[in-house]
Amino acid sequence: MLMERTLASKFTILISSLLLVVIISAVLAYAYYLNEIISPINVQQDQLTLVIDKGMGITQVGEYLKDQKLIKYPITLKVYMYLNPGKSIQAGYYEIDTKDLNLTKLIDIFQKGSFERKLTFIEGWRTEEYTDYLEKQMGFEFANKFSKSSLLKEGYMFPDTYIIEQDYDPENLASWMRNTFDKKVPEELFDKAALRGLSKDEVMIVASILEREMNIHSERPKVAGILIKRWKNNWAMQADATVQYAKGYDGNWWPKVTREDLKNIDSPYNTYQSKNLPPAPICNPSLDSFEAVVNYVETPYWFYITGNDGVTRYAETLEKHNQNVAKYL
Repeated sequence: MLMERTLASKFTILISSLLLVVIISAVLAYAYYLNEIISPINVQQDQLTLVIDKGMGITQVGEYLKDQKLIKYPITLKVYMYLNPGKSIQAGYYEIDTKDLNLTKLIDIFQKGSFERKLTFIEGWRTEEYTDYLEKQMGFEFANKFSKSSLLKEGYMFPDTYIIEQDYDPENLASWMRNTFDKKVPEELFDKAALRGLSKDEVMIVASILEREMNIHSERPKVAGILIKRWKNNWAMQADATVQYAKGYDGNWWPKVTREDLKNIDSPYNTYQSKNLPPAPICNPSLDSFEAVVNYVETPYWFYITGNDGVTRYAETLEKHNQNVAKYL
């Protein structure tokens, strides 16, 4: 009997020890789990792009997040989803702000999935910049197909925000941009320009130059008047933006121009050498620039600069203009 009680006592101690180990292990595991779901996710970039494809299960999503170095173990996601049955992960394309991001917040973001992409094209971009932007946002294949569209035409790809699906046809995007131009830049505007002696092509070209030359919207009609007056009086426009366009890519699509560039770049877009309008627009301008050209203001001025202080100054003579350049640039 004594031996049986001794064995029973040892068995009880063993069971108690094993139970204690299990309890401690469970507590440590749960503590680790809590730490994993609330600890900040360390990523280098400020914005994170994730794509949860349709049909992906929790296991696949967990492996995907592990591959993206957002979680260490896919089981963490499984446990979280099991303990939070009201949560789900929706397929979609996600652009995520990584500031203070953790797994809990990430799953909250995954509650509303969409494959819609918001593409914002900036006023004054040239078509090459459109392609560069699309490569970053939609990938190389999409951008490459867009760049080869027969619908691409500098000046006519209206800068705006376009919301498309991930699998949208690049050709349709090019068509949409052209149609948006027709809607937002009405023919009546060009009819009005004709009354002032400007053809549609001329308005397009001058508006594109104005877009790059003058950021201050209130000054655009006055600057448009100077550009048009110089051109119509057989003066060289001397617009740096046209030389930038001719120079092309130099780390960016609008490189700084030097005095040597003004003298040596042999191009119909070099308005320091040519007294004609460039043969085509140099960018995709805003409606504001079109309206400024059509409603250009006649002044006694022949020159303008926008100084380092952000103020635009005008001059009637080259001497006064050079004084402005020396003083404000």
